[in-house]
Amino acid sequence: MTADPAAPPATVEVLIPSYNARDLLRDCLRSIDEHRPDPAVARVEVAVLDNASPDALGDMVAAEFPWVRLVRSDENLGHTWGNNQLAYSSTADYILLLNSDTRWLEDVVAPLLGTLRAHPEAAGVAAGLVWPDGSPQPSTGALPSLRFELARVVNGTRWARLIPGLGDAARIVERTRKVAVEVPPVQRVPFVWSTCFLIPRALVAAEGLYDERFEAYDSDLDWCARMAKAGRTVLFDPSVKVIHVGGASRTPTERRRRELESRRQYHEIHHGRLGALSYVVLLRLERWLISWRSLRSVGHGPDPPLT
Repeated sequence: MTADPAAPPATVEVLIPSYNARDLLRDCLRSIDEHRPDPAVARVEVAVLDNASPDALGDMVAAEFPWVRLVRSDENLGHTWGNNQLAYSSTADYILLLNSDTRWLEDVVAPLLGTLRAHPEAAGVAAGLVWPDGSPQPSTGALPSLRFELARVVNGTRWARLIPGLGDAARIVERTRKVAVEVPPVQRVPFVWSTCFLIPRALVAAEGLYDERFEAYDSDLDWCARMAKAGRTVLFDPSVKVIHVGGASRTPTERRRRELESRRQYHEIHHGRLGALSYVVLLRLERWLISWRSLRSVGHGPDPPLT
């Protein structure tokens, strides 16, 4: 991005709430420091919220990164709360939401800032995510409907062909989970993961950031849905790549439990109590199908109807 000589550099504050991820956060902060943008384009500040981590995360930040604005919480109130606390206390022109289990391979601020300034109608722009081995990671998706949830559960069974209006369940699932193509150009998408997401702070001041009914998962999904209802789009810039380790601070079982509860909350907010109840019923159907397939794989259990 080329700086406009008449314009002062933008201020961008990178916001990183973190819990029990000291070593990953250290790598993340080092990568930010190594890949700062041209100061004529943007002045980058960093804020970290230590969500009562048991691994002395906050002490590490204070000792090794004195240039970071460090906020400490006496208890772990969740990723959503942490992002809100940092965002509402920021004074920067833009905020960059960032997970602590990420690493920058290059300057991400300047290109994301250039994209957002070129599309003033957009609510924000997200970078493309890659796994540590460099393979692409899902970075965008459609807003999930109950039709998608049903397709996800029955995908691969005979039910997918028998339920009216479902059509090709596999295609519905794929289209919802990954809308954007992982190549340029910049694309308008319904939803982006906020793993590395740049937003104008003025928009957050006017519209708010995350709904704290979501402790962690799907708070970004809910925010994108709210922006869509307000007529705002979100952007995905696959030319900007960020390494994302993923799932570093929780066990797979705990992460899955929280993901399911957050999705139920999402459907209740956007599709009503009946939508939430329908989602819970689909989860029970999914557990039954998994149990039946497990029994069948070892030669037990009758064939269930319609499968």
